[in-house]
Amino acid sequence: MKTVKPYLLIAPALVLFCIYPIFNMIGLSLYEWDMISPFKKFVGLQNFVKLAADKQFFQTLLNTVIYVACTVGFGVGFGLILAVFLAKKTRLNGLLQSVAFSPYIVSLASIALLWMWLMNNDFGFLN
Repeated sequence: MKTVKPYLLIAPALVLFCIYPIFNMIGLSLYEWDMISPFKKFVGLQNFVKLAADKQFFQTLLNTVIYVACTVGFGVGFGLILAVFLAKKTRLNGLLQSVAFSPYIVSLASIALLWMWLMNNDFGFLN
């Protein structure tokens, strides 16, 4: 039971935010609908046939794949190189770690101060 409990706790969110939207979109893809009128015309797989016949779709798909591959590849590659470089124990790396991580620290601290001011007992906007 100990190994099943986490899955049971996450199951409602998984169904609500992952599984239901996927099946809903699959169902909606079988209709011709302008998303304004309440009437939907069932067309079956005709939408997919039109999509497969469109040359611009394949060019757009190729552009998207290239963009994702380059963006993810560069981001992961640069992050990995930076992580390996910053893991070394040198005097310069302490400064570089401070520069690299200070935006995260500063944003968290500023958000914390903002919420403290908003929730202040005397002059807070939300309290």
